Amino acid sequence: MREQIVQATVKLKVELPHEIVRLAYLYIRAKRKMVKWLSTNLVGDPTNALHKQFYEELKKQGMPLALALDLYRDAVKTYKSWLGEVTKKLPTVKTVSVILTPGITYSFDPDRMKLYVLGKEVKILGYSRIIRGELSQARLVKRDSGWYIHVVVSFKGRRERPKGLIAVDVNEEFLTAGNSEVVVQIPTRYHDALHLVKLAEGLKAKYGKTFYHSRHIQHRYKELWVRAKNMQVDFAKKAGAWVVDVARGLGANTIVLEDLKGLWEKLDRTQRFLLQYSRIQKWIEWQAKKHGMNVVYVPARYTSLTCPKCKGAMVDIGNRTVKCLNCGYEDNRDYVAVYNLYGRGRWALSTALGVSSPKEESN
Repeated sequence: MREQIVQATVKLKVELPHEIVRLAYLYIRAKRKMVKWLSTNLVGDPTNALHKQFYEELKKQGMPLALALDLYRDAVKTYKSWLGEVTKKLPTVKTVSVILTPGITYSFDPDRMKLYVLGKEVKILGYSRIIRGELSQARLVKRDSGWYIHVVVSFKGRRERPKGLIAVDVNEEFLTAGNSEVVVQIPTRYHDALHLVKLAEGLKAKYGKTFYHSRHIQHRYKELWVRAKNMQVDFAKKAGAWVVDVARGLGANTIVLEDLKGLWEKLDRTQRFLLQYSRIQKWIEWQAKKHGMNVVYVPARYTSLTCPKCKGAMVDIGNRTVKCLNCGYEDNRDYVAVYNLYGRGRWALSTALGVSSPKEESN
């Protein structure tokens, strides 16, 4: 087994001093202003621009410079994520969430279970797991049940050498996973999201120029896009956990994914939003690493149109079924893609293990 750096999030429920609560709400109010200012001003370096524009105001209200620097990074991150939005809706900041940097704006003593935020001791009311490892960025978050600090911890873990594979095929309608013998499939939320997008775009077509002068219609338009996005993100997160469960059920610790970079670049922004191949693969990879599994990317070319039996060409004969022109083999095109990806994954791993160094083989 080989060592790798593993990250985990530890959730601490805390009781904050009044001064820290005041700074947290000041942080959020300032972040709203900064994100709005960035969205209406062209700037070269957003961080420096924010510092020049807002620091004197923050200083008057008692915000420490260290927390202000975290605030700049947080605002720039929110602003950049807004730049990638399909609808270009104005960015909003609703959740009370404050970035904290280890050793600067927060610190933790694991031996005495003491937590300090901006130099003030914070009472810990409960925690999800014991903190062991190197502290990374944390977030102070306000929930209905109280205040929480989510601490990202990095530590050395063991990753087993590949001992079993599953392949994953992603398309607009189905997410399919399995090996050469067992294949399972779940439907995506593509059509549900597409329905909401069509409703949103239908508002533009229906009201014409009136659309741009009615705040009520624009609000409904944005609401439909947000619902579609939330639906897609929710499915992607659940898909990552589902694939890991399938891998465990089939005794595999390696997940084979398609390398879709070429395809992704050909799609426009709306297609990327609806198909969300990249987002699903990101969450699968995140869940896999979280559970100590391996992820392998293989070429995606002709995975659903190559016969897994004789490697001949296959043609679509309807109802998502393909048939080999050479040997006559028929099957669901998604299953065929999984079989081919599984085979390419085995070949990629055997090649990688064959050229591994003696040092790696001995680990």
